[in-house]
Amino acid sequence: MTQPMKYERAIVIGGGITGMLAAKVLSSFYLEVLIIEKDELSDAPENRLGTPQAFHPHRMLPLG
Repeated sequence: MTQPMKYERAIVIGGGITGMLAAKVLSSFYLEVLIIEKDELSDAPENRLGTPQAFHPHRMLPLG
């Protein structure tokens, strides 16, 4: 079975869950996949400035 031809480079805009999934799929067809993300990604879980929906102030209240 022959290997499919790989293209040189793909660019994914956004490093969220869908951007990461798109990059994973594209990595089968491209030699290099570049992810462009405006936020700095950390190794530890934390809120990101680019995801305002990630911060929920009600989780700090004792009655929820």
